[in-house]
Amino acid sequence: MSKSKFFRVAVEGGTTDGREIRRQDIIDMAETYDPAVFGARVNIEHIKSVLPDGPFKMQGDVTGARYSEIKEGALRGKLALEVQIDPTFELIETNRKRQKVYSSIELHPALPATGRAYLCGLALTDEPASLGTEMLKFCSQQPVNPYASRKSFPESLFSAVEETLIEFEELNFGDNSRQFFTRITELLTGSTKRFGREAGELRDAVTLIAETQRDTLDRLEKYSSLEQQHNKLQQDLGQLQGDFVALKMLLETQPNHYSRRPVAHGHDSNTTNTAELTDC
Repeated sequence: MSKSKFFRVAVEGGTTDGREIRRQDIIDMAETYDPAVFGARVNIEHIKSVLPDGPFKMQGDVTGARYSEIKEGALRGKLALEVQIDPTFELIETNRKRQKVYSSIELHPALPATGRAYLCGLALTDEPASLGTEMLKFCSQQPVNPYASRKSFPESLFSAVEETLIEFEELNFGDNSRQFFTRITELLTGSTKRFGREAGELRDAVTLIAETQRDTLDRLEKYSSLEQQHNKLQQDLGQLQGDFVALKMLLETQPNHYSRRPVAHGHDSNTTNTAELTDC
């Protein structure tokens, strides 16, 4: 996921409820911001939805903060707070459509963890700077502030709305990935003049792939032959096992009292054997 470049979200002096953002507040927020202490999330209209797929789900996270002095224009000499965000895909698409182009931060005047002013959240809105700021001022002056429930802390304040230009850094591809991506892009978007040459290069690439696949198919055919031999051996072994079982069953059916017949020796004059010899 690409990160944004640093962009301005607040300027010293901006106020919504009579409390001004001091120069030191800008410095404190830039110097103390740490996602591990308290991560500032990017939301829409300061609404923090509990539903992960609702229309007001979170749009990303603030990953870094810094301050810089404005060099020109009506705000020359004032300190500005700039942040870098890690956006969701939805926020990137919203920004591409030029929606939610104004921002307002949520500032804690003295976060207990740091004792200094701290950046607690960043909201994006479509309200122009003057109208959005006046609306926040009006709400803050009411007996029941409609925006009170949108704060992370009761003592937090919302800054004046700033027009925001969010630009995203290019993804950091590795050299091989970048070259591959560039080459594919050139092949797909090249001019007509280069079509013949690039078509030939594409044909060569396809030929190389085909040759590689041919070698792979040859190896697969060898594996197929070995598989057939293996299946034949398995079949022969199964037949032998069947024959062995049949023979074993046959032997088990033979009588257990069987004894061998004595050997006949014929007539012997030296013995008492009176058996007569056959007169042939």
